[in-house]
Amino acid sequence: RMRRVVVSALWPPQVAASLDGGRALLWRRGQRPRRLHGHLGHIVDTKFFPQGGRLVTAGSEGAGVIWSTISGRPLHILWHGEAQRRLFEVQVFPDGSKVVTLGSDLMAVVSDAVSAMIWSASTGEVVQRLTRHGVGEHHVVRIFPCGERLITGVSSGLHRDLAVIWNATDGAAVRDLRQ
Repeated sequence: RMRRVVVSALWPPQVAASLDGGRALLWRRGQRPRRLHGHLGHIVDTKFFPQGGRLVTAGSEGAGVIWSTISGRPLHILWHGEAQRRLFEVQVFPDGSKVVTLGSDLMAVVSDAVSAMIWSASTGEVVQRLTRHGVGEHHVVRIFPCGERLITGVSSGLHRDLAVIWNATDGAAVRDLRQ
């Protein structure tokens, strides 16, 4: 059986690794690894906040968790949707004010099965829901360096790829890029 490991790193040396079974470990220079408890499923992605002090993880159970890297405790749990959801990816905005999660409804058969949600990093509240996506095997979300826009993409592998550029402030779709 192959084990899945997801790793994220930040300087000064802090490393977070997630292992099969939903376990996450946080290493800080000069300290023993700390186990982070809070996910019910596998951790699929992890990112540090650019200013340090916080980490966000995405779980297969449909939750993102913002953690304190100092205490190792969860600060906010970001439920992407109802049951039967899973997350693919999480990103942190360049200024650290928001987080975006990209997830899917496991039982969906409609064309908008994948959705992105923008969250306030300070309150854990949803800021925007971005729902115009396709169904596919490969999913990606990236934030523009300015933090004002983001792009989401879904690829089915059948030449039905879709990417959407979004305004991060109001959640409006700025442009659809279809192949």
